[in-house]
Amino acid sequence: MRRSLMVSGLAPASVAAIVSLVFGGASVGMAQRPEHDDLGTRYPKGAHDVVAPEEREALGLNEAGWTRGDAKVHPDVYRALEKTEKVKEAWRDPIGYAGTVYVQVQLKHAQKGKADSPENKAAIKQLQDKVLSQLTAAEFYVEYAFQTLPGILAYVNRAGLEKLTANPDVVAVCLDDKPFPKRSPHVYKADLPALKPGDPSTQPAQGHFWGNGGKVEAAVYQALGLHERVFVMVKLISTASDQPLSREEAAHNKDVENAVLSSMSAAEFCLQSRTTSFPSIHGLVSKSALKKLEDHPNVEVVGMPDAMIPVPTDTGRRP
Repeated sequence: MRRSLMVSGLAPASVAAIVSLVFGGASVGMAQRPEHDDLGTRYPKGAHDVVAPEEREALGLNEAGWTRGDAKVHPDVYRALEKTEKVKEAWRDPIGYAGTVYVQVQLKHAQKGKADSPENKAAIKQLQDKVLSQLTAAEFYVEYAFQTLPGILAYVNRAGLEKLTANPDVVAVCLDDKPFPKRSPHVYKADLPALKPGDPSTQPAQGHFWGNGGKVEAAVYQALGLHERVFVMVKLISTASDQPLSREEAAHNKDVENAVLSSMSAAEFCLQSRTTSFPSIHGLVSKSALKKLEDHPNVEVVGMPDAMIPVPTDTGRRP
């Protein structure tokens, strides 16, 4: 019998604002986004505050004075990436962010009318979606897509950086040295209207799951009927389940996670965290990505949290 995914509590604040999720009764640690300097950048602790998206929008993009010829990527990006890849090798990527750097990606765009005009915003979004569709969700984790500027803030690994370098729609890539944009609030099961008898979202059903083999909670479909993207927790199937895991088993689980993430584009799924013990991924899913998760042989359960996950405010970590 499948059980719903639910929040069970918090671990000590010293462990990167870990929250505990319950998958079928088994506790799983989920790490929040690390501090910017944990990713091997040149910025000191505390350099990145969190601001409202409109404030980050107003701060704009960096002057791309380092680009000349085919040099799109600032040298600091490569230095930071080399450092964080060493962290990934030492840790076996326990939180999913090791092996990536937080960057600002600037795109080639001719402004249409005023910056905040509907026409210009639509053109920017179309360009962003085009670039994101050429990256996998394992290579590129979107943090913020600008509305009035041709840019994206994201975590990227080396494979994703190589694709950005080769993409003619990308003008420049650099480390972002400005405040983080605050994430939009997630939608939770408690926020959804009550289902009425005979509602299509409940048919056909296996308990409160339905779809391909009963993998997906009905609430996920209901939420995607109301919103373009919703936050989901995806439990994956792996042969490595003994606790604690050996380095080889941990590496195997990470390979399983990457295989599932690689089946979706960065435009379809936005990774926000990964587990440290046995494989699961958590992030914003679109309808097209949900179908791929439903069909993937390594996916066991896709669900939504019942309510907001409380996060300590004194950890100094990215909310």
